[in-house]
Amino acid sequence: MPKILVIDDDDAILEALRLYLEQENHTVFTALGGREGLEISAR
Repeated sequence: MPKILVIDDDDAILEALRLYLEQENHTVFTALGGREGLEISAR
């Protein structure tokens, strides 16, 4: 299953993209900015 990291400063956009991508059977991680995105990608 593909893993996708979505980074945006708008929570509504993050949620919409997360819901759509999960329906397409992707594992989705979201971050509310670049710093948080870097932390998640380092895991």
